[in-house]
Amino acid sequence: MSTKLTYFDFRGLGESLRYLLRYAGIDFEDVRITFEEWPKVKTSMPFGQMPLYEEKGKTVTQSLAIARYIAKKAKLVGKTDWEDLEIDAIVDTINDIRQRISTYLLNAIVCTLLLRRVLFCSCVNMSVKLTYFNLRGRAEVIRYLLKYGGIEFEDVRVPSEDWMKVKPSMYLF
Repeated sequence: MSTKLTYFDFRGLGESLRYLLRYAGIDFEDVRITFEEWPKVKTSMPFGQMPLYEEKGKTVTQSLAIARYIAKKAKLVGKTDWEDLEIDAIVDTINDIRQRISTYLLNAIVCTLLLRRVLFCSCVNMSVKLTYFNLRGRAEVIRYLLKYGGIEFEDVRVPSEDWMKVKPSMYLF
């Protein structure tokens, strides 16, 4: 078997590629990497990224490029260059939406975890300190929620040029 797809052991960006490969009737090795294995494997990946598609000794990353390549092999393309353009525009729009949803969900998870910590600290009379860049970003939502909740906190805003000095002293949860 000369075709191999390597990705994490869950759906994510690799699942649509698995579907396309099966639809195209391409026999492939489905290599699934666990999160525990990832740090060891990452350095061997081009640009430290997955999914990784291998075919006849050549490798490539970037899920949309891989999907377009497999789609062409399966004849899932437009009849004209314009139809190809429209297909690409739809795919890229869907990807933009997927990225926005992922960012939103990540922000929601981070905010939830931080607020749990803050509420714990306020319940046991510990001080709360919010350290973030000297801009709005993700911390703005947290600042708003803390103020709205009446929780006193120290608001430390780090200039971006000082971040590398401050970063080693930071911890998560």
